[in-house]
Amino acid sequence: MIAIIAQHIVIEGNEKKALELIRDNGRRMSQFPGFRKRYTFIAKDNPPKLSTFTIWDSQEDAARWKGSDSWKERASERARLWATRPQTEAFELVPEFDS
Repeated sequence: MIAIIAQHIVIEGNEKKALELIRDNGRRMSQFPGFRKRYTFIAKDNPPKLSTFTIWDSQEDAARWKGSDSWKERASERARLWATRPQTEAFELVPEFDS
């Protein structure tokens, strides 16, 4: 499994719209093969900064999501909300302990 952390900087005044968009993307993701879980975080000291943490079965599943029609159809809306291009990084999940 992999986790992807994405950091978004929202254009001031668009925080509510950005959170709605992120939630809608999460609903869409939840129907996509390989998707496991998503968490959204709002920075306490910097509210225009939103971070998402998603878990996927594989890097390929996450890449297929990014190439999907569902992802692409919201591209222009995303571009109007972010002050900068979101920064993303993928991590391999390491089990905390052997069961």
